[in-house]
Amino acid sequence: MRYVKVRRRGKLVRRPVFRSGLVAFDAATGRVRPGFNAGTADFETVAALALRGSQLVVGGQFTTVGGRRRDNLAVVDAASGRPSVTFTPQPGAVSSRDDADEAGPTVAALLLEGDRLYVGGGFDYIGSGYQPKFAMLPSPSDGGR
Repeated sequence: MRYVKVRRRGKLVRRPVFRSGLVAFDAATGRVRPGFNAGTADFETVAALALRGSQLVVGGQFTTVGGRRRDNLAVVDAASGRPSVTFTPQPGAVSSRDDADEAGPTVAALLLEGDRLYVGGGFDYIGSGYQPKFAMLPSPSDGGR
């Protein structure tokens, strides 16, 4: 999602809520949850989400989440949107590749299964490991937020 103005369907809103990249809604009321602040910078994209308990894994093409540097992959608290301080794999690309995505590295798919996080997308490495297009990482822990 790109930069959006959020309002309730069919309702005139005196004070619209502006969010970039990621918005949380109250499931019961449909209202924007004002305390959730995991937005990305303007014109950055969130492409994939995976939820487990209080953790929301966010993937896409971005450089920040919730005001902290997180390249393309982040874990945030599902209630507050606050980014984890311990989960920082930083997917990236080797720019010299002939078939490199001109827009830069991106995370397009996420799956939390057991004690593993599976990540797919247009990247060459995650952390210090060369893992083009697909990576299997340890599932993020609840600590460090």
